[in-house]
Amino acid sequence: MSSQANTPGTPDIETWLRQEGARILRHAHFLARNPDLAEDIAQEAIVKFVKAWPDERKRGTILTSPAYVRRIVTNTYLDYIKGRSRTGRDEVAYDGELNSSARSMPGTTADHDLRLVIQQLDNDQRDMVIACYYHGLTIEEAGHQLGYTPAQAYRLHKKALATLAGQLEEEEEA
Repeated sequence: MSSQANTPGTPDIETWLRQEGARILRHAHFLARNPDLAEDIAQEAIVKFVKAWPDERKRGTILTSPAYVRRIVTNTYLDYIKGRSRTGRDEVAYDGELNSSARSMPGTTADHDLRLVIQQLDNDQRDMVIACYYHGLTIEEAGHQLGYTPAQAYRLHKKALATLAGQLEEEEEA
């Protein structure tokens, strides 16, 4: 793994993982809300980091951008959710993770349609919706976890809800 030449002063992958591994696992747990699943998600994300490490540009981004690292972990989680959805197990993917006020009956057409519309949101909006409505965080808590100021979090949340409302109205009219 560490056979790749690093720029002087740049840590090797093992050193970086020792420093950032707990943060990666915490973010995976924040998304998955299940310790076993969080470990799987973190491991899959780490595989992606290891594969990207030899590329100097990617390594530089990994080292300097915590948001990029969170995005890789988030995308790994979303890939897992999408994979479960494609295999017909989408009712299980969010089961037990929904805030009781946001819970709809699993397996209903409306629930499935909502999940599909959420998946079509841009990454930032989707993350905000999942954090607030599937994990029960406040907008400020979700914003903090995702690296936004409170004002940015509220704007992102408002934009996400407007986008969802527009998409759902379009589906109803069709």
